[in-house]
Amino acid sequence: MNRGTIMALDHTTAVVLTPGGEFVKVRRLPGYEIGAEITYRVRRNAVKLRRWLQGGAGAAVLLALFFGFWLMQPPSVVAYVSMDVNPSVEIGLDEKMNVRKLRAVNPDAEAIVAEVKFKGEALEAVMQALAARLVEAKLLTPHSSDIVIASVPVKSIAAEWESQVTEKMRAVLNEATNPQNNDQAAVEIEVTTISVPPEIRKLANEQGVSSGKMAFWLAAESQGRDVSIDKLKEQSLKKIAEEWGGVDKVLGDDAKHKNDAKAWKERIGQAENKLSASKENKAADDRNSDKKKREDKKREDKKREDKKNEDKKSDDKNGDINKGRSKDNKGKDNDRKDKEDKKKEDERKEVHDKSDWNKGGNPKNGPKDDDRKSGSKDREEDKREVERKPNPDPDRRRP
Repeated sequence: MNRGTIMALDHTTAVVLTPGGEFVKVRRLPGYEIGAEITYRVRRNAVKLRRWLQGGAGAAVLLALFFGFWLMQPPSVVAYVSMDVNPSVEIGLDEKMNVRKLRAVNPDAEAIVAEVKFKGEALEAVMQALAARLVEAKLLTPHSSDIVIASVPVKSIAAEWESQVTEKMRAVLNEATNPQNNDQAAVEIEVTTISVPPEIRKLANEQGVSSGKMAFWLAAESQGRDVSIDKLKEQSLKKIAEEWGGVDKVLGDDAKHKNDAKAWKERIGQAENKLSASKENKAADDRNSDKKKREDKKREDKKREDKKNEDKKSDDKNGDINKGRSKDNKGKDNDRKDKEDKKKEDERKEVHDKSDWNKGGNPKNGPKDDDRKSGSKDREEDKREVERKPNPDPDRRRP
């Protein structure tokens, strides 16, 4: 493996200057930047390029390309400045205090930064646009307080650079909330400013909060004040610090640590340990919660299965009862049908017997014709005999 410094870049390759003063062309990889020191493997055609670059003309052309490319690059960010009005925004500034980056730290700030022209614009112009939107949304008023501006230098800057930036931002905020045509007396907005190392911004980005809120959280934790990261995300610093005397009470009492990088790093270490433990506890709680959900689901499934079995048993029992009832009803219907059939048969026999009687009798069911004639004759004789006898009672009619 060889080492060298990247001098030029195109879409697929990078030109590297070796410690021996040679230029080598290598394949470009993600993350390559001009000026970065890298390790690389020599390609087969690198020898030809090296021979060509060894000539003065080749080296001059390459250097011209390099410096031309370098001059075309926009100035880099030297510091990030976060502003917590709730919502929170972050501005990336170059050395001349022109804005190079602008982002919404939380979802509430997305509408504030949307469509704001910022690339290469002066800090004051961008701040005026942001302040106007905050005022329009009634998030910034003359009585707003506990606004926090935190600056995070990422490159070497002048000693007064940060204070000049924060003063410009403070002036724009006061101007936006106190229009010149307003007859009321101007109200100075309370703004707390603080400078913090890049490590705090890194930790803040990991937790999804601004650098100012992270600095506030670290200061509050060091003072024994308990506040969760979730609460820090959801509420404004003003609301959180109300019971403690305000944001300045937390950060102002922390003045001895404001410019103490060692103290900040110690706090960051403690905070990372706490956040790591909190993350592990949350993971354990999530696992327990998942386990409980699985157990609850298992119990619910068992209840449903038991209910299903009970319903099936009940349905089977009702089916047996209905089946028995159906059988009984069928038996009753059969008995009723038998009785009706017997009755019909008896009626049919009776009709048949009467028919046979009228036709001359039946040896089994009635007298013969001779017997009927004899009986009739006897009855007539008895009647004549009665008529012949005298009636003892003349007033009494004969029968």
